[in-house]
Amino acid sequence: MPDHEGNGGWHLSKSLSLTHLFSTLAIVVAGFTYMGDLEQDILRNTLAHEALIQTVERNQDWNTSVFGEIKTMLSSISDRLDKLADRR
Repeated sequence: MPDHEGNGGWHLSKSLSLTHLFSTLAIVVAGFTYMGDLEQDILRNTLAHEALIQTVERNQDWNTSVFGEIKTMLSSISDRLDKLADRR
């Protein structure tokens, strides 16, 4: 096979340069670090989401009880107004 180094042909080398090795290692480490940080962010967001759901549920329970009290008060006021109207 003729040597094509001088005429611009393809040349494949079986050697492994240290810069290529270090850059590949850096990319792999960066990828694992990114995935680890991403997993932590997902966990943090999941916990925050669950806390928000609990807060909304507590607010809904509180609103239900308050609206129940308001309905009771309005019913009482309505009864009193009916009694006042019946007296006249």
